[in-house]
Amino acid sequence: MSPEASGGIAAQRPSLWAFFLASSWLWCIGMYLPALLVRDFGLPGWGVFALCNVTGATAVGALRGHVAGAVQQRVYAGWARAFSLTTIAFHTMFLAWIGAVVGDGVLGDSGVAAAGLLAALCWAAAAGLAGRGERTLLRTAAAVYAASIAALALAGLTSQWRQYQPAALHGEEPLAALPVAGAALALGFLLCPQLDLTLLRAREALGPQRRARVFVAGFGGLFLLMIVASLFYGAGIAGGWLNLWLVAHFAVQSAFTMGAHQRELARRRLAGGWVGAVAAGLGMLAGIAAAALGAGELVYKAFLACYAVVFPVAALLMWRSSEARPRATLLTAGAALALFVPGQLQGRWLLTAAGVALAAGLPWVVAQRSRRSDGGVQSI
Repeated sequence: MSPEASGGIAAQRPSLWAFFLASSWLWCIGMYLPALLVRDFGLPGWGVFALCNVTGATAVGALRGHVAGAVQQRVYAGWARAFSLTTIAFHTMFLAWIGAVVGDGVLGDSGVAAAGLLAALCWAAAAGLAGRGERTLLRTAAAVYAASIAALALAGLTSQWRQYQPAALHGEEPLAALPVAGAALALGFLLCPQLDLTLLRAREALGPQRRARVFVAGFGGLFLLMIVASLFYGAGIAGGWLNLWLVAHFAVQSAFTMGAHQRELARRRLAGGWVGAVAAGLGMLAGIAAAALGAGELVYKAFLACYAVVFPVAALLMWRSSEARPRATLLTAGAALALFVPGQLQGRWLLTAAGVALAAGLPWVVAQRSRRSDGGVQSI
């Protein structure tokens, strides 16, 4: 058995896994959603986001029991595949959109074309990383983290610190709506990490003796530092400014995240490189269209709905029921989405609350009515 397969790399370099966790989980959600929350709710919005995000990701390694116990089920493999492919598409969409917005506004057609090229280059880098060994992956994670620190510093220096602004105590939305947004954040961040193949790989490689300590260091230390940075540059973005070096930070982290997910899809034989390329291409097209039409935030929030509703519903149903029930999962997620998405896009918080309540409650009802013995298995 190779050192990688036996966990030898984890035994030699557990600190590198902390960098891997921080960089693989620093998505376009962790890098950009704080800007929207600071705009809408001020400092309290960021605080709820940081608490839910760090707690949910750390729990994958720190808790003994988790939904990954369903890892032997065929349905789990299918949802984990969907989770990673959606994540790849989300990041190319984000890059193809956000790269077109630098300085005080949209750069026009040339900016849209440049952003599309940026997304394509990041996917190419991700595909290359996916074919490398685990030792290279871990070293790259540390290098990417260092590159982000440098880019964040340059974003401040080159903008005369305009990019970094103190967050206001209040935002544009009433603070009474924050518990609804917080419930959606909690549902997503507490359950989505259980479907993340990159986090599950780290949990598997580190073993029971090391994983809690490394997960706490990775998320409670390295990752949290990046989230704190998002508080300050998020306020700058909310004020209408996006520095080129900040886009570089988004790009290197997105490329690493996509590469880590594609590597796990290939390693577990869940999806070949061409499948990931199709997902990346579709996301790229969505991002280019969003940039051209000025609908970037709309498309971004549509992707967010997958992580606030669809994947949490799947995780809850797998946790509560031992049998694959794809129809029940899709119907439950569809009902919740029908309320959640209009509520989010129109700022109708009662609809959003109803969608979150359905996503959190219906899986328990469905599982209670359909308790059966375990179905077929497929190890992932």
